Amino acid sequence: MKSSIKSFIFFLLVSCSICGIDLNKWELFEKDVSFFAMRGTIMWKITTTPDSNGGGNEVHYWDNSIQNWVKDQGSLGCVALALSNSELFCRNKFKTIGKRGSEQANPAWSDALFQSNDIKIHAAGNIYYITNTAQNGAFQIRSYDSQTDISMLKPGDGIKVAPISSGLYYFLSDTGVIQKLSSSGFVTLPESATDIFAGSDDKPVIVSKEVVPEGFKIKKWNTEEETWQEFEGIGGVSLAFDSWDLPYIVTNAGEVYRMRGVISNVCPSK
Repeated sequence: MKSSIKSFIFFLLVSCSICGIDLNKWELFEKDVSFFAMRGTIMWKITTTPDSNGGGNEVHYWDNSIQNWVKDQGSLGCVALALSNSELFCRNKFKTIGKRGSEQANPAWSDALFQSNDIKIHAAGNIYYITNTAQNGAFQIRSYDSQTDISMLKPGDGIKVAPISSGLYYFLSDTGVIQKLSSSGFVTLPESATDIFAGSDDKPVIVSKEVVPEGFKIKKWNTEEETWQEFEGIGGVSLAFDSWDLPYIVTNAGEVYRMRGVISNVCPSK
């Protein structure tokens, strides 16, 4: 009897870690995802299914009224998304940026806005992107005003960017060096990364270069200790933040995980 109990406990411990994911800390939130974006109850995902129009993969939105995902009929395919409270930006595999309303009631997509290697939107609404214009081994950084359709060249050059509420930003150099444009100039943070994001708390989160089964280690900057703190028990290739700045991490297996115990008013299919 005791041996059976021990075997059962061992099974539970093993089953709580799949491909390195600690299921005591993280729970599966969604499947069939290559990129995920959320803002409050608004959620969008790029699936793992190629779009027939050839621009990337299919784009789906979460419809709260039917509690299910719906394919967006206006998209020509995307590889990355940037979401604000009122607008959704899509980058396709040709690095062209298109835009539409973030709610499903406004399905019309704009014509191509510009070419970009990366585009991010802070919770405060600041839009920044990396151009296709080479500069010092990387690319120009620009801000964008979607109301006036005006972009402005910013200091620095990089391959990824993460705006914060003050109008400043973090970015990655062509070698993955992490930098921040502060009021006193450029500040370099330790380590290097493949991508960078920032929540409404303005603290950067990186997709590091340290390989794990699910992609790479995900780390958040601790401003008090001035060090990176790893989200233990999981890795990934990209992420999104909820309203409390908690991460929703996309793995290389096309799954989204969130911290256990998170209370949400959206319930996607598992």
